[in-house]
Amino acid sequence: MLENPNKDLFFSCDWGTSSFRLRLANRDSGSVIEEQCSEEGIKNTWVLWCKQQSIGSVDRRDFYLAIIQNHINLIEERFGSSLSGISLVISGMASSSIGMEEIPYAVLPIKSDGTGVRVHRLEASRAFPYSVLLVSGLRSFDDVMRGEETQLLGCMNSEMNGRNLFIFPGTHSKHVVVENGEVIDFKTYMTGEFFELLSTHSILKEAVKKDMPFNVEAENSFKKGLLDSAKSNVLHSVFKVRTNVLFDAMTVGENYYYLSGLLIGAELKGINSAEFDRIYLCCTASLLVYYKIAVEVSQIAKKVHIFPAHSAEGAVLGGHLKILNNTQSSHGRFFLG
Repeated sequence: MLENPNKDLFFSCDWGTSSFRLRLANRDSGSVIEEQCSEEGIKNTWVLWCKQQSIGSVDRRDFYLAIIQNHINLIEERFGSSLSGISLVISGMASSSIGMEEIPYAVLPIKSDGTGVRVHRLEASRAFPYSVLLVSGLRSFDDVMRGEETQLLGCMNSEMNGRNLFIFPGTHSKHVVVENGEVIDFKTYMTGEFFELLSTHSILKEAVKKDMPFNVEAENSFKKGLLDSAKSNVLHSVFKVRTNVLFDAMTVGENYYYLSGLLIGAELKGINSAEFDRIYLCCTASLLVYYKIAVEVSQIAKKVHIFPAHSAEGAVLGGHLKILNNTQSSHGRFFLG
């Protein structure tokens, strides 16, 4: 049997609610060779599959794999040869109730090397010639995450001892507690979703508009939101978004950033820095500009380490590589469902 010439390569797929990202990467260096991104998130894919079901029966897993195959085809075309036989690691909402196959969450605790992560294996077939590792997500007693646990694995290393907090901003921000290399608890903050709801579907929607860049005036408005959030209950503070316009205190553009400051401030103000040896902030460039300012004006500033945006964006791939290597070297380290 001929050895696979691409054995040092693998596919990393981050399939979220609203976006799809597939990377071809080197297993030794973790470097990205080719990449495909689209807005074919799990939510839209689920809607499309449901529509197909109304026409005729279509296997759900095959439908989702066909979308991945289309992106692999484009990567193979640029790469210049077939990549059949290499491994594909998928995390995010692909393992949810609206994903390609629902997998029960892994249960806390899990370790920084990935021990305890739940992974479902799909063997390569003639129709889809790539072995798949589908990552399940993580649950505590009263909270869940899908995707951020893989990001976390990519951020963590053996030198992060003590009791630390990892912050992953987003639509549903996650604050994850890691003690001596073991994930023991986490909380979800619906920061991004609340911003979307308030700015588009509430009485405040006419009072905010993204019609100005993040300039000095915008930054000042954002900081005022942070400071007001620290002094008041957020359910009261958000009404100021309406009165700011009624009383000509801010323009609708400035108010956009003021509301953002209120909500991000509300997310961060509950953190007691005394509980942690170090606090790590990990987010993409689009959110980093806001959270960096929020951290700098907060009481947690002295304990925060901020990952560069490129490190945050590469964290999922790093987590996938850790899962792939550990799964293949020792099946006992993971729950293979």
